[in-house]
Amino acid sequence: MTQFHLQSRKWQSKCDANMRRMAITALFSALFFVFVFKTKVEALDTANLPQLPGVIFVPGDGGAQLQARLHKNSSAHFFCYQNSDWFTSWLNLPEMVPGFIDCWTSNMVLEYNNSTRTTNNPAGVDVRVPNFGDTSTVEYLTPCRLYSYFAYIAEVLVALGYQRNVTLRGAPFDFRKAPNELSDYFSSLKLLTEELRESTGGPVVFIAHSMGAPLMNYFLNLQTQNWRKQNVECLVSLAGAWGGSVKAIKVYAAGDNLNSVLNSLTLRTQQRTNPSLAFLLPDPELWLDEVLVRSPTANYTIKDMKQYLFELGLPDAYEMYLDTRTLLNMSHTAPHVALHCLYGVGIPTVERIEFANAKYFPDYPSLVNGPGDGTVNLRSADLCSQYSKLQSEPVVVKSYNETDHMAILSHVDVLRYIAKLVTDIAQRRADARNSTVKNSPPFIVSIENPDHEAKSSHEAEVGGNLRRPLYLGSQSSLSEKPNEPQSESENVATGPNTSKANLKDLVDKAVAKVDSEIKHKWFAAADFKEAYERLLQIHSIQKTIDQKIMYVHKMELEMKRLRDTMMSL
Repeated sequence: MTQFHLQSRKWQSKCDANMRRMAITALFSALFFVFVFKTKVEALDTANLPQLPGVIFVPGDGGAQLQARLHKNSSAHFFCYQNSDWFTSWLNLPEMVPGFIDCWTSNMVLEYNNSTRTTNNPAGVDVRVPNFGDTSTVEYLTPCRLYSYFAYIAEVLVALGYQRNVTLRGAPFDFRKAPNELSDYFSSLKLLTEELRESTGGPVVFIAHSMGAPLMNYFLNLQTQNWRKQNVECLVSLAGAWGGSVKAIKVYAAGDNLNSVLNSLTLRTQQRTNPSLAFLLPDPELWLDEVLVRSPTANYTIKDMKQYLFELGLPDAYEMYLDTRTLLNMSHTAPHVALHCLYGVGIPTVERIEFANAKYFPDYPSLVNGPGDGTVNLRSADLCSQYSKLQSEPVVVKSYNETDHMAILSHVDVLRYIAKLVTDIAQRRADARNSTVKNSPPFIVSIENPDHEAKSSHEAEVGGNLRRPLYLGSQSSLSEKPNEPQSESENVATGPNTSKANLKDLVDKAVAKVDSEIKHKWFAAADFKEAYERLLQIHSIQKTIDQKIMYVHKMELEMKRLRDTMMSL
């Protein structure tokens, strides 16, 4: 066991070293870009320069890499490290195998201070978010680029002419924290936004996922209307948890494995200490007096969180709820910027948890499902549609059938939507600088297969023509070897010799490129694969056990309902 742990740390060190080299390369690339731009700008025909808006990725819960450094006096087990330099703690699968996950948990839990109303890392543990402003730590959740997050969207944007860490930026944050503890992050995000607006010549586009949506709603309402108008083109939310999620209630009871091979109950110890989990509890105005928990002792609505959390033995979690519940009136606070709200539907999503008797509480709840994306309930994801009544800026709402909470990040129709959005903005900016169409930038692309733009019954379109030609700023072409990973310089975008290429092909090729890169990385990461295979085996066994327990639990619930019905007759 210890030998495996040492091997995993050596492999992780290689990943971290590769990541540092990538960051240095990106820095020099950015400096070179700035130097060339400053020295050559007068010689360029500015009327034909691409006007692609700057883009900033804002992740959700669990959507950014975290690093830890240890200088502890004790550890959870004899094989847990007490001292170390900075290493990747999230996400690091070799740290998640049974036994070793206790080491991870002891490092990543937060300790609540009732006096300051804030949380701290355990003594002897430092945690940081690496490379703010860089996309690498939000494109993939592992330094060796094995678990994708914003990677597919980033690759499509690069194909359109974006440059990572120049016109395409990332804004990772410590997702364990709620907005009341992220003031430094918001200051950095504001500065990053202003710098990107200045360097690109116009307002920026935010792309936020899951918890990133209410986080951005909070951030944008900290700013003045003049600042928002000057710096923000629009906000694109993907699977936004605008009104919280009932799943947060389930996580307090039984944890959540984030749709992975990880064990929910072992992750629960850490998850319960996160103020961000309290921030994501359901909006009282959306759920009113609905029963969300049927426990052996009582029924709980969202108004009964104190009793529920105390029954779980989590008084600090209730204090975090008090700290966060007034941060944002979710149902009555709009972001006051142009909003594109995209979310998945058609996936069973927990609406209530039930327990037949005390032996199942709290580890094995029976889930009563409703509509949503598997994580965010439909009424929460669709709350953004009500914002059109609260703001003058346009709101576009679009749902995608049978698309779960994470799949929306690589859904081809979503990728095309985002690509068309930024290129339409580029076209409008180009048109504003050119008096006639023939003076516009040279690369015009039509959508030969517009079926992906067919509006769902729920879509609302406000402002702009979604079927206008697209402007693409890059002149590079895709390599003819789709099965080999490509460098960033090998953009998928169209050039003069492929001017009839359509957006569908561009997105499909970008997706194929990311798929190919991940496949090659998995093939090379032997230690990571070993850890994953161990977790997969354990997960399969645990899943079988859980399914049998849940089957018996459901039978007991049905018997209980039958007895209650018989007694009421």
